[in-house]
Amino acid sequence: MREQRTAMNILLTNDDGIYADGILEAAEELCLLGNVTVVAPSHEQSAVSSKITVHEPLRVNNVHISSKFKSYCVSGTPADCVKLAIAELCDEKPDLVVSGINQGSNTGFNLIYSGTVAGAVEGMLNGIPSIAISLTSFLHKDFTLSRSFLSRIVPKVHAEGLPYHTLLNINIPPVDKGKEVGVKWCKLSQNRYIENFEKKLDPIGKPYYWLGGTKLEVDTSDEFDDVLIKKNYITIVPVKFEFNDSEVLNKLRKWEI
Repeated sequence: MREQRTAMNILLTNDDGIYADGILEAAEELCLLGNVTVVAPSHEQSAVSSKITVHEPLRVNNVHISSKFKSYCVSGTPADCVKLAIAELCDEKPDLVVSGINQGSNTGFNLIYSGTVAGAVEGMLNGIPSIAISLTSFLHKDFTLSRSFLSRIVPKVHAEGLPYHTLLNINIPPVDKGKEVGVKWCKLSQNRYIENFEKKLDPIGKPYYWLGGTKLEVDTSDEFDDVLIKKNYITIVPVKFEFNDSEVLNKLRKWEI
């Protein structure tokens, strides 16, 4: 007699906030694959990286978005949301963490600042296979391709698992379903922004600064996500969080200090 399998438990978060279009689209799709619990920030938390709340309490509200899944909004960051969900809000430890669908790219070194990726990092740190997924445009509002790819990659990750301290960072090109060229496993590009700060004066004459910048294109080969996204590929980058550089450590140990 075949053993009956229980449904997959999926924790879904984001950095665009509980009412963002992307997370609602993701939740609808993931409900077809398993039991979904949505725990997301009460307001936008873009570019907060892995910031956590330690100097004030976290407020949690149970919000009704759909009868298909439980949903909570949290007064903190994506990292706060995943920590709190695993410790308090989920009935069982999640089998998978999905962060997104983010609006805007998380390619290259942007990953360092991303609240979306931070949600997946927190899942990974808790030993849970984790995915960050972004639609690389603020203007393109059709999530059909993003949803379709989630429905393909999530069961695969659940079945195969992911290596220790590794998450998947997925970026979707801003095209309609069927217009994508294909799927590429690739590397993070080293493209980054050259920042500048515009200095202005507020109404009472005090200065303030507004961050801006231009993108520095470093990598040009098809090994890298930024390049492939421009060619309308879906990109998947396995990102490993290994902070120890053993090779350099062995060299530095020879320094006489």
